[in-house]
Amino acid sequence: SQASGSGNMRSLLNQQLNQWRESGSDEFIDPARLLVYRLLAGDVRMARDTGLDWRRGLAVHLWYCCAQNEPLSQVVSRFDAAWIDKQVSQWEVSAPLSPYLALDTLTSRKLQEFAEEPRRWDLLYHLLRLFTNNVVPSSFASMLSPSTFTTDPLDYSLPWHLHSVMMALKFPTLRWSYMLHVNYAFQLESLGLWHWAVYIALHLPQDRRLAAVKELLHRHVSLHNADQEREQFLLNRLRLPAEWLHEAKALRAVYEKRWVQAIDHFLLSGHYDTAHQILIQHYISENLHQSNQTSYLLRTLQSMESNADKIGLWQQRGAVYLNYLQLNSFMASASTTQPIPSSIQAIQKVDHKIKTLVDGVQQLPNDSIHDRVCNAELASRVWQWSSKVHVWLQDVKQRSGLHTVAPAFLPALFDSQLLHLIPETYLHEKLQQTVDSFLQWSATSN
Repeated sequence: SQASGSGNMRSLLNQQLNQWRESGSDEFIDPARLLVYRLLAGDVRMARDTGLDWRRGLAVHLWYCCAQNEPLSQVVSRFDAAWIDKQVSQWEVSAPLSPYLALDTLTSRKLQEFAEEPRRWDLLYHLLRLFTNNVVPSSFASMLSPSTFTTDPLDYSLPWHLHSVMMALKFPTLRWSYMLHVNYAFQLESLGLWHWAVYIALHLPQDRRLAAVKELLHRHVSLHNADQEREQFLLNRLRLPAEWLHEAKALRAVYEKRWVQAIDHFLLSGHYDTAHQILIQHYISENLHQSNQTSYLLRTLQSMESNADKIGLWQQRGAVYLNYLQLNSFMASASTTQPIPSSIQAIQKVDHKIKTLVDGVQQLPNDSIHDRVCNAELASRVWQWSSKVHVWLQDVKQRSGLHTVAPAFLPALFDSQLLHLIPETYLHEKLQQTVDSFLQWSATSN
């Protein structure tokens, strides 16, 4: 009942123990009972002699060595003084080393070495010192080391969460907190939890956050629907911009050579120039004249046209193909569903578009075999359209009583700018048709 009272009782017990020791009477006292007397006398060395761990050693200081009203900070200071800066043989209590260390199997040399490394101290002891403000900067940093609680030097789960709590409580920011975030993100990524690694990366400093998050997305976002739940987590829980995910999917599509998906996702991510480059370099020359691709190409180019100011070479590439597709749609419908233009002004407007297209075709890339085949077919169709438009023009002029000229001769001269793009066999055929048409017209005119 007097164990936690004043120091008089401890002083009297110490005198009694010393007398027993000097007279040799302690040899006749039960060792367990003698340990109890030593404990009541405030002799904390019994904690080490009996093999108590550091928690029980601290409790011994708190209950039997210190006054009842003594602040906890002083209790911790007393406990520190019992082992810090002392040789192992002089320790009064067990050092607060990490619990995974088998202290009874360690040599004195190893015990001394670990005791001098704050990163080997028990995390609970670090927190206790933090609570009592007995923390020095070196041990403050060591507190967030994995070795304070586990044998795995790459397990940063507990240190990261502890660091987050400390930041919320306004503790000073550590200089190496960046590495703490990176290490834990890498740990989660290695475990397949890359979407949670993104969450960790969002805690990085602002100048490094964007690059780290995007690198994670680029490595793991896929084009399949299997990751829909994780994508919803990123969008709804973490509030990531959808453009970041589309950019990652676009890069994945480029890697897998899925050009349509690459183009679509680059457009959705706002990278219009990149989408335009992929369309021109990898897709359009092989699919421009495929009837089942016309609607997709027309829709894609129209969406690019609304952002033409962000696309380099738009007028020399995308605008030319868009003009061609729109003319192709108009000419096809004029031959089937829509009536042929009946005024000279309407026909001349179509003729002007064709002339503009002729100028643009000459600027298109003509390097690969696909480019050359595509341009040849394109030039051939422009030749046909030019001839057809001049036939319309002659018909309208004839109905209006105006003077007319050879219907096919003028288109042949006009399209002479495209002669180098048209295959020789096709060119010979069309030139023969032009000559025949001119001779027929000349004979009827005379």
